[in-house]
This record gives sequence, C-alpha cells and structure tokens, in this order.
Amino acid sequence: MLRYRENMVIRERVESFVSLAAAGRHEEAVALFLGPEEELEWFFYFLREGFFRYEQLKSVEFQGVNQAQAELEFAINGQEQTLTMKLQKHHGGWMITGFHRVEYFPAALFLWEKSVAEGYRLRVNNAGGERELLNSEKLDLGSGSVVRIIAIDEQVFFCEELQSKSISKLVSRSANQLEGELEGSFSLKEESPVYHLEGDKFTVGTESDLILGMEELQFHLDKEQEVAAVSITRSYRPELIRVALNRTGFNGLTHSSLELTSSFPLTLAVRKIDFEQRFPAGTVFNLAVEGEKITVSPQGYPAHSFDERISFFPEEGGTVELLSLERGPGPQPFHPLYRGHLEITRWGEELIVINELPLEQYLYSVVPSEMPLRFGLEPLKVQAVAARAFAVASIYRGLYFNKYGAHVDDSTSSQVYNNIKEDPLSTAAVEQTAGLVPFYKGEIVDARFFSTSAGYTANAHEVWTNVDSKDFPGEEVPYLIARSQVPGKGFDLSKEEELKNFLKRKDLDAYDQRSPYFRWQITLSAEELAESIRQNLALRYSAQPDCVLTFDQMRKEFVSREIPRDADPLGELLDLRVVRRGEGGNIMVLDLEGTEGTYRLISEYTIRFTLRPVQYLPGREPVTLHTFDGKTISNYAILPSAFAWFDIYREASGTIEKVTIYGGGNGHGVGMSQYGALGMAERGFTFAEILKHYYPGSELIKLY
Repeated sequence: MLRYRENMVIRERVESFVSLAAAGRHEEAVALFLGPEEELEWFFYFLREGFFRYEQLKSVEFQGVNQAQAELEFAINGQEQTLTMKLQKHHGGWMITGFHRVEYFPAALFLWEKSVAEGYRLRVNNAGGERELLNSEKLDLGSGSVVRIIAIDEQVFFCEELQSKSISKLVSRSANQLEGELEGSFSLKEESPVYHLEGDKFTVGTESDLILGMEELQFHLDKEQEVAAVSITRSYRPELIRVALNRTGFNGLTHSSLELTSSFPLTLAVRKIDFEQRFPAGTVFNLAVEGEKITVSPQGYPAHSFDERISFFPEEGGTVELLSLERGPGPQPFHPLYRGHLEITRWGEELIVINELPLEQYLYSVVPSEMPLRFGLEPLKVQAVAARAFAVASIYRGLYFNKYGAHVDDSTSSQVYNNIKEDPLSTAAVEQTAGLVPFYKGEIVDARFFSTSAGYTANAHEVWTNVDSKDFPGEEVPYLIARSQVPGKGFDLSKEEELKNFLKRKDLDAYDQRSPYFRWQITLSAEELAESIRQNLALRYSAQPDCVLTFDQMRKEFVSREIPRDADPLGELLDLRVVRRGEGGNIMVLDLEGTEGTYRLISEYTIRFTLRPVQYLPGREPVTLHTFDGKTISNYAILPSAFAWFDIYREASGTIEKVTIYGGGNGHGVGMSQYGALGMAERGFTFAEILKHYYPGSELIKLY
C-alpha cells in the first residue's frame, strides 16, 4: 500500500514537471529538479517547440527506499523514444535528481567521422567549440557541410544537413536580414555562426565578418528558409566600395524621385530576374515609387515597373549623371557624374541610391572634396592615404550604412564624395599612392584628420567619448596623441596662463601658420553669449544627454536632466569656468553658470556647438570672427575649435560685460592637420614622412 502511494506521488511529480516544462513555466519546473539547471535548457526548448512530444509515463521502478527511476515515452521528431528520469526522496518529498542531457547544435560545421566499435564517431564545430559525438550510422557528409544535430547524452539522435544556397554577391546586411544580388533577401537567425573555409582549414567568425560586396558565399538555410549559418569560401579584398548618395544639400539618403542620364550608352538591369535593356547615350530616365514598385520611365520608351533592386551600368569607362542632384560648395552647383554603376532600391515610399565603384576611383572625387587642390601634390597624397584608410576601415566595420546596402555615404558622416569635380592633380595623388594604407600593429589606422591645429594636436581620448560605454575621457588610441606642431618647441598647455600666452602668440613657426584659422578671436557681449547658450543648450542635450549635465542643488552634483526648449535655462550669465583641459590644450569640460541654472559641457563638439559665435538677438550686428590673415567672418556656424581661452570682462559690480575668446585651429584637433601637412610639405617632408608624423608608430602597407 505504501509503495502504491509513493508510486502515485512520483507519477504526479513527473507529470507536473513535464507539463510545467511544456507550458514554458521553466522556473516552476526547475524547482522540482535538484541537478544543474543548464542540463534542462534544450529539453525545455524542444518540449515547448513541439519537437519533443510527451506521450506517457511507462513505468516507475523503486531502487531502495529513497530512490526511484521513471521511464517516460516521447515522440521525438516522429520517432518513439524512451527517456529515463531519476528521482530521490528529499525532505519528505520526491525530487528529480537526474535526466538525460539534451544538446542542440543548430548550425554545426561537420569536420570528419570515423568508424568505432559503438558505430561512428563524428567531430563538429559548434560556433567555435569542437565536440565529438557518437552516431549509430554513417552520415557520408563532406567536410565543410553544416548540419543540425540533436544529441542525447552525447549520442546523435537526429542529424540533417542544412540546405546550402550559393550567393553571388552580398549587397545588403542588417541585424536580421541578408540580401544576395541575384538571390534576394533572407532572414538571418540570431547568433548565426560564420565559417571561413580555406581548403581543409577553417576559422570561426561572427556576423561582423560579412562584408558587403563579398562574393561566392554559402547561406545555410533551415526549414523556414532562414539563414542559420554562413560559409565564406573566397578571401575578400576591398577593391570596390558602395556609397549611399544623399539628396541635394546632404540632408538625407531617401529620394522622392530621381532623374538621370549618361553621355554613354546605358544599360538598365534587374539582376535578380535577369532583365537587361540597353539605351542610347543621352536617354533621360525618371524614377519614382508607385505602390510597392519602382517605376522607370525612359523618355521616348515604354515605362517599366520592378519590385527588385535595379541597376544602371554605363558603357565601360562611362559615367552616370544624376540630374535630380546638385553638388558643389559655390554659387554654381553642378549635376554630379558617377563612375561605376548605380543601384536603386525602394525604401518605403522613397528611393535609396547606391554608387558601387572601384575604391581608387572613389578617391578621385573624395580627395578634392576634402582638401583644397591649391595645397599641391604632396599634401594631396597624404589626404589620399588617409581617405583610403577611412574607406577601407569603413568597408570592414560595416556600421550604420550596411542596412541601406552601402559601406559609407557621401557626406561628412563618412567623408565628402563628389562635391568637387575630379581634377588631374588629386587623381595623380591617388594613383601615386595606390593601395597604400597605414597600419598600427596589424590594424588599420583610424586616420582622423581636421583642417588646422593651433600648434598642438589633441589626444583622441580627450576629445571623444567611448563609443560603447559613452564614458569620457574615452579610450586611448596610441597613435592619435597630443604633439607639438612647432618644430623643436614644447609647451605645457594644461596650465591656463601658458595656454593664454600660447594662443595670443602670432609669431610661432608652426606647421599650420599658413591657415587663416591658426589664430582667431571673437568678442561677444554677455547678452549675446547667453542667448547663444540658450538657443543651443537643449539641442545639444537632445543629441548627447551624457555630455550636457545640470547641477542639482539638492544633491550637489551634476546630473543628466532634460532641458526644456521653451524656457530660459540659463538666465543671466554669471561665469564660464574651464574645469579640465587635454594635454594639447583643448577644453574637455566647461561649466556655465547662470542665475537660472549651472551646466557642465563635456567634450569638444558639445562646447563648440553650444557656444556658437552667431548673432541670435534681433536688430544686433552679426558676431564677428577675426582670423589670422586679418579677415573677418560674420556669424561663423560653430566655434572653430576647443583650443580656446576666455577673457571675461566684468563691470565694477562683477557683472559680465563681454567675453573675448582667443582661439587657435579649426576642427577637432586629432590626427592629421591638413594645413599642417601643407606646412610640412613646404619644408620638404614626403607624404610618407608626414603620415608617420601624424600617426606615430604606423607603417604603410600596400593592400592591393
């Protein structure tokens, strides 16, 4: 009778455990289990997903007074299987103490199998960890196959090879989707492994290894046709770049419509459906979204509608002209010409335009857009190498623009492209440095550059926050360091008095002395400066809330707090206090005190954006920036640099009357100074020597 009651208790306990697990109530199920929780992970998963279906409790066998064993029948993938559960009396009740270890390998790389006494032993790599398992039958798979395996106690119970899909070229990538040029889009499962295969060798990577433009990939698809793993079978060289093109004014990547032509014969192609049509030179095309399709209307020809990615290929050596875009910094804009080919995709109700072209040809239009041609060949060669380094790093990083199908865009968010027409001099600079990229200890240099130094560059970590943690100072970069740009002279610019004298000096024999921004000066009344702060403080908080802090009077500390845009957060300006400077003299932290609040600005761009030398008060004269060459500029859009010293003039009562800002340089101050490169070239330095100077410890390597 006692055994009968114990049998019923055990049955109730086992049935309860299985029903809780199947219902997804895992914490309650685990409470009935005395073993390691991780042993149940995949059992819970398969039970919940229906791959394991509980049929019945076949038997309970007692093994002494305090131990028992239950036999459970499951249907696993349609096959009947009996699993054993061990139980033990614990504090007067029965608890589960042991169960089969169920393991799941959703996309394992098959390596080899060999015959053993028990059947066959196979080795797989499961996203970086190698495992050996026993199998009752030979799989006959080739090395490099990707398989889905369920193992129970290291015995293969279920194994199937994932469907392999050859991908011509990867043209778009996001966190949950991959697109092949000819094959279309596929959903990407979370944490899908990436296998690099080369002969009989392999390495395991991550999704970040998938680079737009890669060819001959293998997508390994599960039954839902989702990508569970990717194999890279061909080494990649960054010889092509994909550029997302902004609207006129560089104010967005989506286009409501497009108009284009070419002075060369032009082929309209839809690669996925193998459609091609060639048009004569001079044909004008209009494109717009209609419904869920892109309508292409060639003047003089019938219109076409497509729901796939479309491309325009000019005859070899030709260009495509985008008539719906205007570029150029001056009063006479131009319609840009694009080498390579254009790809157009639908983005909601608008269009995205991608220009794919050889990386070196891309630089033909980047270099003159980023550096004045008058600087001459050697500085342009420095710019070409820096621009190439940025482009190659962007290709490998695959950050923001991958979701559009691009490596970079054509604005200052990446580097400016095709805003100045190609020129033989800048093209020569690219060609004479072809393939050269600076490396530091095996990694591509983050080749930051800016317009003008004040005679000293800045440490990168004292300019930018940490990308991941948002901490400031950020992460140190060993080759982006503060250095004097006055040959043979050093300065201690962390001290206010020495910095003041440094910025007031106009006789320094610095590399950058030819720049009009080598020294500059701005004077604002207290009211003008306070109004500039009012206009910009809340805007900057919205962009970087960790870099605009408010002093909390109760807590006696600075905190990140919403700043209302419709109120006066500052009141009367009482003081500006430099809290911290970088080694190069740049302001890192600045406090602003007003009658209505006190604020802390962190990082150079926050400071430059908030203290804009712009006249916001109606009826007043523009704010004037005095430059090193004796000229003046009205309402300059942003404080030229954070290499600045504040001379505060006060009335007898202590009230601020005006503030004169003595400054030097233009830009963030990290890495290569463009005017500094000019100055060094004029003193006989070669482009390679200039790069070594600005990125110390780096070496030039030819990529291709």
